Amino acid sequence: MEAEAPISRDCTADPDDEQPTILDALEPDQLVAAKRRFRRRHLRGVTRALMWGLRLYVLFALVVVVDRIVQTLVGQ
Repeated sequence: MEAEAPISRDCTADPDDEQPTILDALEPDQLVAAKRRFRRRHLRGVTRALMWGLRLYVLFALVVVVDRIVQTLVGQ
């Protein structure tokens, strides 16, 4: 039984590499769609309020987690 070659974890792409990329497999119309940039969506009313509520919830949760970590490290 032959030993398998180790898998390379290098994420940098070599421009001289002959390996096909995902973009090479796309059809022309898919390639154009993949390169298209999206604009920010303007939110109104309830959606905007929900997004701000989510932001505040995340900040509150972050404070709670940091507080728990500090209390655990201090030993209270």
